[in-house]
Amino acid sequence: MTLNERQAGKLTKLANDFEYFAPTCLKILDKNGEIRPFVLNRAQRYVHQRLGEQAK
Repeated sequence: MTLNERQAGKLTKLANDFEYFAPTCLKILDKNGEIRPFVLNRAQRYVHQRLGEQAK
């Protein structure tokens, strides 16, 4: 089975963009007991950005 350009692009984005990967693939149980996509909040985005800068 081969991937078309769209599928390959999506896989690349999933592998390289955590802010895209998290809500697409990860789910959390919220405080109301509902399962929701894991969307980074402002503080989490800040920490993720700083860690990325340090990794460079």
